[in-house]
Amino acid sequence: MAPRRRARGKYLAVALIPDRLQTLPARLAPLLGPRSFSVIRLSGTVHDGSSDLTALYLGNGTNREWLQRQFFRQATGEELCRPFIPSLPTSALARDWAGADLQLTDLPPVWSRLCGAQPALRIPAWIRQQMALPPLTANRAWPIPRPAAKEVERLIRRHDYSFALTRDAAAIRHFFHAYYEPYVRARYGTGAMVVSLKRFMRESQGGELAQLRAGREMVAGMMLFRRADRLRLGWFGCRAGARPPNGASEVLDALVLRHAWLDGVRQVSFGSSRPCLADGAFRYKRRLGASPVPARFPQAVLGIGFPARHPAVLECLRRRPMIGTVEGQLRAYRVRAETGTGDWVSLENIGHGD
Repeated sequence: MAPRRRARGKYLAVALIPDRLQTLPARLAPLLGPRSFSVIRLSGTVHDGSSDLTALYLGNGTNREWLQRQFFRQATGEELCRPFIPSLPTSALARDWAGADLQLTDLPPVWSRLCGAQPALRIPAWIRQQMALPPLTANRAWPIPRPAAKEVERLIRRHDYSFALTRDAAAIRHFFHAYYEPYVRARYGTGAMVVSLKRFMRESQGGELAQLRAGREMVAGMMLFRRADRLRLGWFGCRAGARPPNGASEVLDALVLRHAWLDGVRQVSFGSSRPCLADGAFRYKRRLGASPVPARFPQAVLGIGFPARHPAVLECLRRRPMIGTVEGQLRAYRVRAETGTGDWVSLENIGHGD
């Protein structure tokens, strides 16, 4: 009986803890992130040339693949150590870090502030893109820019595309198995992050599945989540492997936006994008009229340092301008054509023409 009394006492003690304190570990988790850090030496061929490049990476691995792709065409990694906290534990490693062509850090928000290795560029791992739909007017058929609308109309005529919405649970479950999961795995490979069916069905409650059909066949779909006059675009999937067929993604997005516009929606969230003006998903959403804004949830902080101003590194940044948060606003880091000994970068507002 004694053990049972102690157990009841333990549960009673937990019950007396205020709700905010009970949920504190879960609320702190995004700020602290995974606590398994590595220092990795990356060696390979630079992305925009044929020269060799060496980098040191310090982080928990979450965004390593994306960072690596911005600078390397191909690279191999050698783990040097696994520090308990994100630091450079030995003087030899610190010297290697200072002498590297490229320094990359990938740290949760709290650790990024405590880590001694402060980079030249600090960028969020993700940003959001959203769109304010224009007022309804009699002489406007689409809420998206005219060039994009003309292309969508051409694709609809050419491929006999049509649009439908459903809340049917069986249809949504089928979409998960036949469209969403195979699409994500085919497109992202080993880096794919597929949510479980249980979570997918739970979070899809109250949402709608937008279906794009070519003739009688459904070729792509996307989950939609509406609250009052705001719409969030959710999980996307298509049947034809890693890439949507024949402009299907653009047509589906445009038809969703037009339906929402006519139905009283005033703001649309396109979800998260990588903080780079040259990123394909970022540019695609911009073409439809979406604007970048800071993400609402805690972001890992990605650091990019290059103490020797290696020409190949600067060329990579010139071709792929990164987006940072300055005084709460997103700004693009533009590498100057002539770096010299003075300022090598300028901060610019992100306009629709970027």
